[in-house]
Amino acid sequence: MTEVQLERVSLRFLEQHPADAARVIESMGIEDLIPVFTTLPATTAAKVFMHMTSVETIKIFSKMEIHVLVNILELLPANVAAALIRRLAPEILKSILESPETGERLKDISTLLQFAANTAGAIMEPAVLLFQKTMKVHEVRRLLRLNAKDLYNEICVIDGSQVVSGFILARDLLVANDNAAISELLKPFPIMISPRAHLESIVENPAWNNFSHLPVIDAQGVMLGYLCRDTLIKAVALIAANMSEPDPPRDILVGLAETFLNTFSELMSYNKR
Repeated sequence: MTEVQLERVSLRFLEQHPADAARVIESMGIEDLIPVFTTLPATTAAKVFMHMTSVETIKIFSKMEIHVLVNILELLPANVAAALIRRLAPEILKSILESPETGERLKDISTLLQFAANTAGAIMEPAVLLFQKTMKVHEVRRLLRLNAKDLYNEICVIDGSQVVSGFILARDLLVANDNAAISELLKPFPIMISPRAHLESIVENPAWNNFSHLPVIDAQGVMLGYLCRDTLIKAVALIAANMSEPDPPRDILVGLAETFLNTFSELMSYNKR
């Protein structure tokens, strides 16, 4: 087998068996891993990192070139990426958030970094499909078909001020009249969660018996994201096992996150002129 063929086989293995690849990679030395992830396509590297332990991932992140790391972070779920990079040295975190390669996903990550690691805001899923309660059933169905990967069983409905009005069930949407307003299908959420709520205080709430996702809202009731039941359970288990490491100083994280968000907003405003 030629060297080129061997590289193709290795890449195919990494792409199709990321969990197995992660176990193999973790047995290698850090210095051997950096060239591997530098040359891998970002999509493949992201798949492998999803199956690696956080300790090993952070070690690798700490040694990677910033532009390579940013490309990988853009492909990870925002809550996963935030949980990892909040453990990096402040100077590395600053370089990531200020990198010219950063995109929309880094805005979501920066939002999560504003909240302490053991709170709902730190692990929520900020990229959520929201629907105005004045919309018709056929309009919502069309948008859901275009964004099927972001579909949850509980579909969040908001009013004109972005305040959460309630939710509709996906199954109700399937059988509803095309021209009906989705407000006719609206149900209230049993609870809505503060982004600063401690994870241990909400994991036992009985609402999780019937809901896989619940909304995280700010003080005005505006939707910030969804908290996933499975993500919450894993995070609480990690805390209970004392596996989480100390956070960097909160003032550094909050300062960096707010600086990035302000810069991002200014750039978006400028581009709209």
